[in-house]
Amino acid sequence: MSVSPSYETYTLTELQDALTHIDHLKFPERVKEIESYIQQRLESGDIESQFALANKKHINKSSI
Repeated sequence: MSVSPSYETYTLTELQDALTHIDHLKFPERVKEIESYIQQRLESGDIESQFALANKKHINKSSI
């Protein structure tokens, strides 16, 4: 049995990196946990989250 990382201490960037690199089939519960923490960070309004959201919007507009 493996020990789950302490995602609550991760920054938004670290959470996004973890979500990118985690094996979604092997760790579906961890994926849900990471996604939940990402959502919390985005809703919290912290500086890093605001920057990431603005960056995401800019990237989406650029791809149109």
